[in-house]
Amino acid sequence: AHIEIEGASAIELPSSGRLLQIGRLRDNDICIEDETVSRYHAVIERSGDGGVTITDVSSQEGGGIRINGERML
Repeated sequence: AHIEIEGASAIELPSSGRLLQIGRLRDNDICIEDETVSRYHAVIERSGDGGVTITDVSSQEGGGIRINGERML
């Protein structure tokens, strides 16, 4: 899967089930330097059926997740 994140460079999701971390801190796989992004904001993982799962791991006060500009609940 090819993933593009506004404010970060595009990446290819590994074919293995390894998680990719998204957040504001530099130790994330995808670092987005924006105050609306939590230090550890979300994780992306390829599921067993070939799909992709994104999980919000930010605090309840976090900014949530948007996919193609649409807020996901």
